Amino acid sequence: MAKILLQLHSPIWTEPKKHVIVLPDESTVAHLLECQQIKDVMAANNFTISSLQRFEKDFDEFVDLSEANSNDKIADKQKFQIFFNQEVEKFSVKVTVDGSSERQVEVPIMNIKSVKDLLESVLKESEFNGMSLKTVKMYDHDFEEKIDVDDLAIDFDKKEQYFIYLKSGPQTFESSTAEKLQNFAVNEMPPNTVTKNPRPAMINIVDAVVKNRIQIPQGQKITRQALGNIADLGELYDAHTDTFCSRLLFNNQIPEICIKSVDTQRTSAEFAFKDSISEKLEKLNLEAELQASFLAGLIKVKGHGKYLSMTKTSTRQSSGSLICNMSTKASFLAGLIKVKGHGKYLSTTKTSTRQSSGSLICNMSTKFQSINVDTPEVVGLLSPESVRSTPNATHVVVGIQWGAVATATLTYASNELTDKKNIDAALEVKLKCIKTAAAGSGTYVDDSSVASRNFSLDFYMDALPSGDKLPQTVEESIEFMRKLPDLIKTANNGRGTPIFYELLPLSAFQTYLNSVDTLD
Repeated sequence: MAKILLQLHSPIWTEPKKHVIVLPDESTVAHLLECQQIKDVMAANNFTISSLQRFEKDFDEFVDLSEANSNDKIADKQKFQIFFNQEVEKFSVKVTVDGSSERQVEVPIMNIKSVKDLLESVLKESEFNGMSLKTVKMYDHDFEEKIDVDDLAIDFDKKEQYFIYLKSGPQTFESSTAEKLQNFAVNEMPPNTVTKNPRPAMINIVDAVVKNRIQIPQGQKITRQALGNIADLGELYDAHTDTFCSRLLFNNQIPEICIKSVDTQRTSAEFAFKDSISEKLEKLNLEAELQASFLAGLIKVKGHGKYLSMTKTSTRQSSGSLICNMSTKASFLAGLIKVKGHGKYLSTTKTSTRQSSGSLICNMSTKFQSINVDTPEVVGLLSPESVRSTPNATHVVVGIQWGAVATATLTYASNELTDKKNIDAALEVKLKCIKTAAAGSGTYVDDSSVASRNFSLDFYMDALPSGDKLPQTVEESIEFMRKLPDLIKTANNGRGTPIFYELLPLSAFQTYLNSVDTLD
C-alpha cells in the first residue's frame, strides 16, 4: 500500500486542508484523482481541478504535473497538492456606459434575489467603480420591447434579459445618439477611442500557482459589431478607422486551456418600419463610435449589414424589415467602410415615396469565446514585433460572440389606387410569419388579402451554411428561417459566424510590451 500526504487548496479556504490517503500498490496519478475523498470534496463545493503538483526532493519544491504524468506510479510517502477552482453560476447582463457601447457582463448569480441585487453586483465590478445608475430595463417578450424597471426591489428572474444603463459622472447627456450623429461633421474622423490610462482590474490567481500576479487592466474593453467582418481571437484592431489589421498580437496559437467558452443560446427578433438610418443603427446594436464611423464612411458593411445601405426607389413603395439576430458621412459616402453579410442592410434606403417597406432583424447567439489574458501562458505569447510592425493598431480581439444575424426586408411598390393602410397591414403580417418561423414557435397564419408575389424581398446574412441559396420570396424565407438553427449547427462547428467582438486596448499590455514605443 502507498501512503501519501495530500494538500488541497481553494480560493474560498484561508488555509490548505491536509489529508493522508492510502492507495493500493501500483496506483497511478490518475487513480489518485479518482479517489473518493477528492470526489467528495469536489461535489460538496462545486470544485474543478485547476492544477496538480508533486513534491520533488531533488528540487525541494512542488512541480506541476500534466496529463502526460497520469500513468506515473505513486510511491509510498509521496506528497501531492491539488488546486481547486470553484465553478460559480453566472448571469449575463448587458451594460451601457454614457450611452456609448453596450457590453456583456457576467456576474455571480448566487446571492442575487432582486433587480437591485443584480445592479449592486454589476457596480462591484472594477470597471464600473464610481459610476451611477441611469436606468434599468428588461425585455418584454409580449411587446418585444425594452421596458423600464421602476421598482428595483422586484424579484430577479434569470430567464429574463436585463439592460443596465450607467453614467460615469454626475453630468447628464441631453443629446441622444441620433442627435449626435446628425451633428456629425462631414470632415470629422471618429473620436480617438484608445485608452490612455485604463482602470486596473484585480485578477485573482492563486499565489501558489502563479507566484507573480499578472494584472492586465481590463476595465476599458469596448465592443464592435462584426457586420460580416471575420477576425480571430488575438487579432489587432485600429479603433481610429474601425478596421482589423489582419495581424495577430501573439506569436503562436493560443492554448485551448486559455480560451473560455460560454454557451449563449438565445434568439431575438425585432421589426423596423421607419426605414430611417438612425433606426437601422439602433436595431443592429451598433456602438456610438461604430455608428460615427459608418456615417463617416470609414467602414464597408457586409452580410446582414447591407441592410443599412438599402434605399427605396419610389415614394409609393411599402417595405418592412425583420432583423433576426440568432445567440455576433464623408468617408461612408466615399465607401471607405465595408460591411458584409447582414451588414449590407445598413446600405439600403428608400428611393421613392410610393413604397412601403419593413424589416425583420433576427439574432441567434450560440457561444461566447474569450481569452483569459491574465494567464502567464498568454502573456508569454505576446509579440512586440507584431505591435511594432502595426503602428496603427490600438486594440486586440479578446472576445467573440458567435451566432448568426439575418435581415429580411419586404418592399411593396404601390400605385395610385392602392390603399397604403392595407399594404402596411399585409406587410406586418408577412414579416410576423417569417419571425414565427425563426422562433420555431408554430405557424403564423397569413390572412392578408395582398398576395406575397406582389412583395419584393431583400435577404442578407453573414454566411450561408451548407451551400444553401438565400431566399428570394416570402415563402422561401419562411422555410429558410425555420431550418436556420439546424443549418447553423453545421457551420463552423456549430458556432456560426461572429456577431460582435470584444476588444481590449493594447495599452493594457504596456508592462509586457515595454520595449514598444508606439503604444498610446
